[in-house]
Amino acid sequence: MLEAERPTSRVGWLAVLALLAAAYGIMLFGRGFVDPDEGRYAEIPREMVVSGNWLEMRMMGFRYYEKPILSYWLTAPALALFGPHDWAARLPLWARWRWPRGWHAAGRPPSAGPHS
Repeated sequence: MLEAERPTSRVGWLAVLALLAAAYGIMLFGRGFVDPDEGRYAEIPREMVVSGNWLEMRMMGFRYYEKPILSYWLTAPALALFGPHDWAARLPLWARWRWPRGWHAAGRPPSAGPHS
């Protein structure tokens, strides 16, 4: 009987995962930038794309080294591909949240024990 319930359980977990990803996407893409930090963290990769200098972080022409560069490197390609939009700056955030959890859910649901 356990084998008969297993596909339903996997489908259930994937449905829950899809629902969470959709809810997170709506919250992420359904509004503009809220606080000054969010705009600042989108402006730096936009300036990287415009200037072509991906090694130096600048905001309004001034050097800005308050945060590690990796998050800017992940955001800049989305801005280069889709243009300077709020949703384009948030797209890498959504992708970083969704992909590892999707791989885990596709491999084995979290409720499965070691002997299943």
